[in-house]
Amino acid sequence: MGNGQGAGPESCLQAARDLKDGWVSIVAVLNPDSGEVSYFEAVALPFGAVSAVTGFNRAESAREIAEEVLGSLGWKIAQGAKALPFDRVFNMLGATISFERAAKRDVLVKNKPGRLEAIEEVVMQCVSERRCDRKRMLSIKGKLLFAAGHVFGRCAQLATQLISHQGNDRHPGREHVDDLLNALRFALETLKSGGPRCVGAWSQQPPVLIFTDGACEQEGNLVTHGALLFDPVTGRKEVFGDHVPKCLVERWKGGGKKQVIFFAEIFPVVVAKATWKDVVQGSRVLFFLDNEGARFTFIRSYSAQVNATDLLMISARLDVQSRALGWYSRVPSKSNPTDAASRLEFESYADCKRVDPSYEALLPEGK
Repeated sequence: MGNGQGAGPESCLQAARDLKDGWVSIVAVLNPDSGEVSYFEAVALPFGAVSAVTGFNRAESAREIAEEVLGSLGWKIAQGAKALPFDRVFNMLGATISFERAAKRDVLVKNKPGRLEAIEEVVMQCVSERRCDRKRMLSIKGKLLFAAGHVFGRCAQLATQLISHQGNDRHPGREHVDDLLNALRFALETLKSGGPRCVGAWSQQPPVLIFTDGACEQEGNLVTHGALLFDPVTGRKEVFGDHVPKCLVERWKGGGKKQVIFFAEIFPVVVAKATWKDVVQGSRVLFFLDNEGARFTFIRSYSAQVNATDLLMISARLDVQSRALGWYSRVPSKSNPTDAASRLEFESYADCKRVDPSYEALLPEGK
């Protein structure tokens, strides 16, 4: 199907043959060197075939009519260098889409080359200057939201929320600037190390269920937590409960706080992600919390509580590593099956396997 610019291979398009004609699309060729016959399957309609010219003309006519209709509706048709042929990997709206693993029912999505590097250049400039003016902050926010939206959006939420809250502050303090720069670097590092997002075919399997709870008693001197996992597919039931490490409680009490229940409710969710990261790999997960403040913190991936920042960063990193899709739901306190586990009472979990919580990704080095 020619485009009127010559007869070379680059100036011609091919029309695919009908699948039902596959039985007559085998070409046999004698190899003069080996004396053996080689067979090739023609996947496109060859010149010289019966009604080939008619088929080419009909396809070309259909293409022209389709372009005329779309043009009349206001659509602009890609022409020239932008009229790219079909391919397994292509760029679309700033993202690179790959169908190279389509046979495994997976589509890969990543930022097009150079996008993250361009954002990193601006961020590192702010880091070197130890300042970031309002204009650059808003520019970084828009670019970061766009870049993260293609792959793992939550890892950039903390940085973009900080920009929004500091946008009206014309003279932010050094501590606030440092928090913002750390969040920006975390978002970039996570996006770069996370690789492409794998979008799999819709699964009919039910999601994994994780219930969490925290307890804070004796004016913050006794802080415990617990979580329970149930996988409906395998029937796996596991539970853990433990004291929150003392070094974390002391950090949460910074500034004279006595009640740290908010942090105690956030903590077991992150611990559950670390403990069962292999179980939830690539799965849909329903997290059930009985504290609305903690639930909305995970939904937004942001909290005004400074001491919650590290936990949210770890949570976002674990999400990227596990490729799990989390949904945070409300469960009434009286219906929360982890209430007893959070108080280190395990008599009611006879049908569950008790496991040790993993703190490897959460504790400061040396603790």
